[in-house]
Amino acid sequence: MKFGQFTYPVASTRPILIFGLGELARLACTYFSEDSPHQVAGFIVDPEFATEEGRYLNQPVYSSSAIGTSITPQEFDIFVAFSGQQLSYPRSNKVRELLDKGFTLPSYVSSYAFIASDAIIGNNVMIFEHNTIQSEVTIGDSTILWSGNHIGHQTSIGEGVFISSHVCIGGRTKVENNCYFDRRKHCCGLK
Repeated sequence: MKFGQFTYPVASTRPILIFGLGELARLACTYFSEDSPHQVAGFIVDPEFATEEGRYLNQPVYSSSAIGTSITPQEFDIFVAFSGQQLSYPRSNKVRELLDKGFTLPSYVSSYAFIASDAIIGNNVMIFEHNTIQSEVTIGDSTILWSGNHIGHQTSIGEGVFISSHVCIGGRTKVENNCYFDRRKHCCGLK
């Protein structure tokens, strides 16, 4: 492996179910299918969001009520791909709930991102193309880095953080949990 080329840990060869049916779920399906070693096997939704067709993007849609019965940690990994009215709280809460039930929640890292070999990436993280993650960076569970960001050395990013495109976070920065960054707006949660 060359410096900065991310290698997926081979923790699981189970197919992935994507939790959600919105825009982030559609993107997760595309990126996991086309730019990762993972195979997408369908989607999961809470019963109140189920569709009559029972399919989305030519994949089956399962009810979350099947988690623990026909959807088990031995058969599937899950990627939680929804946001909500309360920023990342619903996604972060669902990630913790599924981890507690023993599921593996893989992260997606674009093959076009530069990730230092000593960076630590949590569960259910999505890192899109053209991100630079420097040495000794830690990224918490359920965080999303949209395209084209720079995360400086020795930075710690908490859980449930959303960083939109073209944000530069300098080295040795601590970002608290559930923060939102948009280069066009004020940011919150820096220390």
